[in-house]
This record gives sequence, C-alpha cells and structure tokens, in this order.
Amino acid sequence: MKLNWSMLGVLTVVSLFIGFVIISVAVGAIFPSIHKLTAPLICGGEVQVESIQYYPSSGGVGWKNHVYCIEQGNQREITFPAIGVTGLIASAIIFVLLAFSMRKSLVLP
Repeated sequence: MKLNWSMLGVLTVVSLFIGFVIISVAVGAIFPSIHKLTAPLICGGEVQVESIQYYPSSGGVGWKNHVYCIEQGNQREITFPAIGVTGLIASAIIFVLLAFSMRKSLVLP
C-alpha cells in the first residue's frame, strides 16, 4: 500500500489554513482568551489578555487584542507567538481529524 501524497498535501494545506486563518486569527479576534489555552507553552508565568476598544476617524468601532506574559514582575507581549502556537495546535488537530475521516482516500491500492 502506498500513500497518496497529493491528497496528503491537500489535507496539510487545508488544515493549516483552517487552523491559522479561521481558528487562530478569526476566532481569536472575537474570543481573544482562546490564546490563553496555548500561551503557557510560551510563557512560564501568568498570561493576561487585554482588549482595547478604539474609534477610527472613518466611524465604527475597532478592537485591539494583546496577550501578555507576566514573569517575576516583568510584562512582555506574546501576541504573535501565541497566535502562532494556537494556529499550529489547531492545524494539527484538524489534520488528524481530516486524515482519519479520509483514511481510505489517503492510501492507493
């Protein structure tokens, strides 16, 4: 039995897109506390999420979300690493679920 490498590549690209763009960025923008689940992999201290509301000159409302690591009284921003780790973990979970559900298509006869 041989692996269907093209199908494996498609599953990889689809799972990375869903994990990073849809879950980590889009869902993370609406629910920024999702990054608190994976932030302990980056931060050894306390994780704090800050959401700032602002009003652009064009009208409407905007939000800025920041993730901070507080270790020994020092605060550092870990927003982008937290988004990256959340995206990787979500992509891995999605890849496993997709690969399991499409296992017959991944193996050539």
